[in-house]
Amino acid sequence: MPRKKLVNKRMPQPDPIYGSTLITQYIGKLLKEGKKDRAMNILYTSLEMASNKLKIKPMEVIETATDRCRPLIEVRPRRIGGATYQIPTEVPANKGISIAIKWIITAARKAKGKPMVEKLTTQLVDAVNKTGDAYKKREETHRMAEANKAFSHLKW
Repeated sequence: MPRKKLVNKRMPQPDPIYGSTLITQYIGKLLKEGKKDRAMNILYTSLEMASNKLKIKPMEVIETATDRCRPLIEVRPRRIGGATYQIPTEVPANKGISIAIKWIITAARKAKGKPMVEKLTTQLVDAVNKTGDAYKKREETHRMAEANKAFSHLKW
């Protein structure tokens, strides 16, 4: 927490092709060693490939993939009386979107043997179809929250 005044949250600039801030967030997460052109090329190509596979628009692909992988609830550790409890808490929309983006990209990076364009395409298609590693991670998070529902009265 800042001591003097609240810090304004900066909104990312919309991307040049689709005019979407969501795509800008994906590009920022894909970025490695400051090579933005390369990250943009990877994302745009994989969006086109995914939209061809699913027969829907590229913006719909990325929005539905992000929305389907976005966690609605998560567990946070809280120490009470010498014991640490996993307390389920709701996830704010902005944080949930950034978590979903992170999960999709790390799942794509984790796959081996193909170029990044194909790996990201696979992850986006899997997320839209409610399969794949990123979607499994979301379901696992929701399962953990459901299992620890008894501790929800300990929220602060």
